[in-house]
Amino acid sequence: MAPAGNLPAPHSSCSHHGRRRSLVLLAASILLAGAVLGETGEAASRRKGPSLIMTGNPTSMTVLWQLDGTAACTLEWGTDPGYGLGRVETTESGNDHRHAHTITGLEPGRLYHYRVWMDGRPYPGTFRAPPPASARRVKFMVYGDTRSHPEVHDRVAAAMLDRMERDGAFRTLVVAVGDLVSRGREEASWDEELFAADHPHIQDLLASAPYHSCIGNHELRGSGGDLFARYFPYRWTAPHYGSFDYGPAHFTYVDQYVDYSPGSPQYTWIVSDLAATRKRWRFVVLHEPGWSAGGHGDEEAVQEYLQPLFERYGVAMVFAGHNHYYARAVVGGVQHVTTGGGGAPLYEPDAGRPGVVAASRSHHYCTVAIEGPRLTFEALTPEGTVLDSFTTVRGLVRGRSRRIRPAGPTVSTWTGRPEPHGAR
Repeated sequence: MAPAGNLPAPHSSCSHHGRRRSLVLLAASILLAGAVLGETGEAASRRKGPSLIMTGNPTSMTVLWQLDGTAACTLEWGTDPGYGLGRVETTESGNDHRHAHTITGLEPGRLYHYRVWMDGRPYPGTFRAPPPASARRVKFMVYGDTRSHPEVHDRVAAAMLDRMERDGAFRTLVVAVGDLVSRGREEASWDEELFAADHPHIQDLLASAPYHSCIGNHELRGSGGDLFARYFPYRWTAPHYGSFDYGPAHFTYVDQYVDYSPGSPQYTWIVSDLAATRKRWRFVVLHEPGWSAGGHGDEEAVQEYLQPLFERYGVAMVFAGHNHYYARAVVGGVQHVTTGGGGAPLYEPDAGRPGVVAASRSHHYCTVAIEGPRLTFEALTPEGTVLDSFTTVRGLVRGRSRRIRPAGPTVSTWTGRPEPHGAR
């Protein structure tokens, strides 16, 4: 027997595998450290994201993020936090250190987990793949005018995330009505107001559901380029208008800063888009409302050019912002919702304006729940107070959506006044 001091080195498979695992981990650490080194040799840090963009196909979703330097990143995804379905190394897709990858092969309506590795740490998120075209049920949230006060926006976002946690069916789609930041053509506004790391609930919201916004007037302010399109690269018909289906719903987004008078390319497209859809629920999203409760004046072009189309083609609701409060007006059977309470300085609404059935000077967000022919709507403060609610029912007639008058008057919970019925 060899003396104890001269024992040979162990050659057990356990020791061999242990050393091998240590070497693999060391190599991975070295590679990860190298991957996040920027152009100056210093670590490249997260600047924006991750955030989510729908592709128009319910079997795919695009994840976007941005660093402050050149570096490789890793995206992983799966149906649980094990991220076992896929893993990809990414490199920047532009000249400003942006990364993007489209995850494919998704099951429509299923919940997925993902995480992006950047600056040496993971940034996790979740999303629910868009519903199949045959879906009869869907829930989503709507809000806007989040500019100027990200600390207020963060409180609203926290409430929206809490609602998603309590009801996972809302972890689907966030519809925004513009004015996301104060000066949309200046990078600092995006960094400080929408993508600031010190407002974590906003970041979690962007990472938890695809964010689909129309363009607002503040997205055009400043002297730089079109940063709205850079960070929200939607697959529009034209730069800032387009449409998509979402289960039983069809969404038409209008760009009010491009001509939409009769005879213009956008107007012609709006007519063809609304005429072509066979979805029961049709929604229009734009920034400046046709009917609201004061502040900025009612947008006459919406009243004159678009309202006749809304009535002709069975639009159920028009979502707008611009005025910083909550209001709902009913005109010709169409619900016009102003949801400008996402964080911008509040205005005092005038509940006596034409068509207005509810109004409140409150920061808030809205929820929409569709179950077949029935739609339920609520507007809520971050603290959970219901500002307004209604339920409506729709039938289908020859492929077009037709409003069915409820048995009794729909009542606004904020005003307690019956909602007038349009002549449809």
